[in-house]
Amino acid sequence: MMISVSCFAVESAFVFTENLRIRNSPSSNGAVVGSISMKKVEIYDKQGTQKMINGVWDYWYKISEQNNQWINAYYVVTFPIFFRHGKDYKIDNIDDNNIIDYYVFDFVNGEQVLTRKKDTALFDKLIDNPYMRLSELVKDINKQLHIEENTEYSYHNISILNLFYEIQKGMNIDYLQTITGNFQTGGHVTGIYEIFDFKKTYEIYVYINMDVGTIHHIEYTLNHIK
Repeated sequence: MMISVSCFAVESAFVFTENLRIRNSPSSNGAVVGSISMKKVEIYDKQGTQKMINGVWDYWYKISEQNNQWINAYYVVTFPIFFRHGKDYKIDNIDDNNIIDYYVFDFVNGEQVLTRKKDTALFDKLIDNPYMRLSELVKDINKQLHIEENTEYSYHNISILNLFYEIQKGMNIDYLQTITGNFQTGGHVTGIYEIFDFKKTYEIYVYINMDVGTIHHIEYTLNHIK
C-alpha cells in the first residue's frame, strides 16, 4: 500500500467573489458539493496547469484538510493582498466579521506614508475587483525576480509574464483580460495595460493593437533592485 504525504505549507487566502462552487475534485468536471462567498479560507493543496482550458482557469485550491473540497483559484487571493482602489493597500488579514487588517499607502507633503488600519471600510470594494486578480499575478512575477536581482536598472522587450501565464505578443485581448482581470488604464495609439508591484520594483506595460484586438508588444522595467 502506498501512502502519500503532502509537504505543502498551509496558506491563508480570501475568496473575493460570491457563490464560488466547491467541487469534490480539482476539475470543472468535479461534482458540486457546495458554494462559498467572500470568505477567508485555508489552502491545503494546489493542483492544475495555470492555463485557460475551455474558458476555465485550470488551477484549483483544496480548502479542507480532511475532505475533498476544491475551489477554482481564479477568484482566490492569498495573503498578503495587494489591492488598489484609489489608493494602494496591503491587506494582511480579513476575519470572520469582515474586519480587515491593512496598510494604506498615502502621500503626505509629497512623501509616501504607510498607515495601518483595522476596520470594515474596504470589504464591499473587494468583490470581483480586477486588482484582486492582479495581486496573485504580481506575486508570481516576484518569484522570478531573482533572475535579475543584481540588476540596477533593466529594460526589456520580452515579458517575464510568459514564464507563468504565456502572455505574449499576438495574444488576443479577450484572453489577456481573462488572465489579468478586465481593466484598462488608458493609452493613445494603442491601449495600455499596466501591471506593477506596490513597492515600485518593476512596471509592466502591455501595449494593445486596438485595430485587431491583440497584444502589439510587452515591455517591463525593473527598477533599482538591490
